[in-house]
Amino acid sequence: MLLGLWRGLYAGTYRLTSGSGRAIGYHGRVSSPVATIHVRPEQYHLAWDRSIEPIATVASGDVVDFDVNDAGNGEVQPTMEVADLAKVDWSRVDQVCGPIAVEGAEPGDTLQIELLDFQPGDWGWTAVFPDFGLLAEDFTEPALRITHMDGRHGELLPGVRVPLAPFCGEL
Repeated sequence: MLLGLWRGLYAGTYRLTSGSGRAIGYHGRVSSPVATIHVRPEQYHLAWDRSIEPIATVASGDVVDFDVNDAGNGEVQPTMEVADLAKVDWSRVDQVCGPIAVEGAEPGDTLQIELLDFQPGDWGWTAVFPDFGLLAEDFTEPALRITHMDGRHGELLPGVRVPLAPFCGEL
């Protein structure tokens, strides 16, 4: 199946607000305002599990800066060739950063997230992994495309540039 992931896609600036309108936190590379904490790319775990202890606690309105890897967690690198896709360690992908505890937030509360700044990385990748996904029988040969980005455009092929429209994925 075709799987496209962009490095640094989660790098952005978010402010989180509860349903009551209280500001709760933030996610991304900060340009303004100054982040209360900075979550580094290596501060992740590999499970959605509420028993994992928070790496930090923030107050309502605090800004949290996340600088993270792509969903491939660094398994795909810009120097890779298509043959290297066979070396991807699937037990290391789809990491989750944090968790971040929010003072006063309780189970069932809604947290509103405000994107303050969002910066994609300088490269991304798209790959076909044989025997993976819903269209595995239609895409049986591996493929890899590294796309270089300049902050405004991605160059899909030499001379073929498309405007970037980054999105934050899951928060």
